[in-house]
Amino acid sequence: MRKLASAFLLIFVCSVFGAYAQDNYSVSGTVRCVGTADVLVSLSTHEEWVSDKTPGFSYAFKLTEEQRKAGKVSFKFEGVPEGRYALLAFQDID
Repeated sequence: MRKLASAFLLIFVCSVFGAYAQDNYSVSGTVRCVGTADVLVSLSTHEEWVSDKTPGFSYAFKLTEEQRKAGKVSFKFEGVPEGRYALLAFQDID
């Protein structure tokens, strides 16, 4: 009986962690840029977008010399819950 309870607990724990892992994603990409100005990339839920709330995922890149020469910067957001998002990337060049 003890082995059966232990096996059940192990299956339950694995299924809970498995479900949690399936509901989170990575979002990545590359943004083109010009000049030396910083680049901001953000990922907003619909609620954040329409209410002007701070995005749950955002990053401001201070461009390196290598990124300036290449004219692009790569980004990656980890642990993004399942859902619909707006991706915004901009560079204030003036």
